[in-house]
Amino acid sequence: MNIDQNLASLKAPHVLEAAILTLPQVLEVDDPQEGMDKVLSGLPSDERAEVDALIRRASDESTDEAVELMRAVMGAAADEKRISDEAMSQALDAVGRKQLVITPDLYLLGLTLTVGYLAVVTKGRSSVTTKTTIKQDKDGRWIVTIDKKEVYLNPFSPLIKLIQRVLGMKETGS
Repeated sequence: MNIDQNLASLKAPHVLEAAILTLPQVLEVDDPQEGMDKVLSGLPSDERAEVDALIRRASDESTDEAVELMRAVMGAAADEKRISDEAMSQALDAVGRKQLVITPDLYLLGLTLTVGYLAVVTKGRSSVTTKTTIKQDKDGRWIVTIDKKEVYLNPFSPLIKLIQRVLGMKETGS
């Protein structure tokens, strides 16, 4: 069974456990709590409380969507080799071996690590476009112009979109 099939076969508590075991590696920390602290400390201080509240609400009220987001992120991280095959296989083998009491705090931790991963992958960019123009000047010289446009958004926008979808709200442009 490949990693995607293994992830698809996991029940929600095991997806959460696998996310907590694997995603700190992407954030270059050893401890999941340290990863959560790293994600939140990367925000401007006036936004931390709001983002923390949004993550808490999503972890309390939208556990099914959070689990699916975690499953998708772990699959993408494995596909992109941001998590080694060995680390992912070890995590998938380890889930369910210990009795884990699933609490809203664990969903909070898993969801924060997931959003942190999304911020690392996108580096806060929603899109990058590059336009290359090649022209020949009157005197025969070639002129190459490269325009690169990066559009930055709040790196937590995937979480906000998740929350908006859960609440049945339309997505905003911000």
